[in-house]
Amino acid sequence: MLKKQIKRREKEVLIGCSIMIGIYLFVLLIVLGVGIYQKQTTYTTIVASGSLFALIIGIFLKFFIESFYFLREFNIAISMGQTRKQFVWYYELVSLLEMFLMVGFVRGLWAIEEGIYYFVIPRVKFLVQTDMIFNWKRNILIIFGMVAIQMLMQALLLRYGMKIYWGIWIIWMLLCYTPSILSTHSDSVIAGKFIAFIKWFIHIAIEFGESFWIGIGMIASGILVGIAWLFLRKQQVTM
Repeated sequence: MLKKQIKRREKEVLIGCSIMIGIYLFVLLIVLGVGIYQKQTTYTTIVASGSLFALIIGIFLKFFIESFYFLREFNIAISMGQTRKQFVWYYELVSLLEMFLMVGFVRGLWAIEEGIYYFVIPRVKFLVQTDMIFNWKRNILIIFGMVAIQMLMQALLLRYGMKIYWGIWIIWMLLCYTPSILSTHSDSVIAGKFIAFIKWFIHIAIEFGESFWIGIGMIASGILVGIAWLFLRKQQVTM
């Protein structure tokens, strides 16, 4: 069953990798052009923008495009007599493998990009260091967390349809505008309390250490997966 699921999603992975490589090369050429033009002046600091944009596009594809792919695969699999338990858990296992593959793929692109920059612009300095992005202890948590959130999104999309994206959009807008609102009304009582709470939370997070929060993150991911499964285990075919 696992091999069958991997086979069905090979094309999806290849298309995603092709898009990521296209974005990577496009951004890389732009940064190189600017770097070569300015290297004799003040251009010494750079970001591995090609790899970062490729990673962002890869995450976008995983979260949104694959959610619709899951809907189609779920409806086909259940209609053909496959159990929900078999389909869902094998599907999410392959999603987990894809996420690890994507991080490893971007890590390789990142190394190539750094090498190109060092060769073309010898005096270059990197604003974002490799270990800031590719810390495997944190990456494992992020990967499990992303798969858990994605699984919940898939379950909610099956249950409630496109309405779930309106909820995601509202949450996104709140996250985007909250810093601006707080800075504009920083003298208000509510803003002051919120800022104080954020500072307190950061202090507590530092006190407990990274390992503790990774454990909490894994537990939270498990809870999200459990909630998603409660929706999916009795989900009817929607096609």
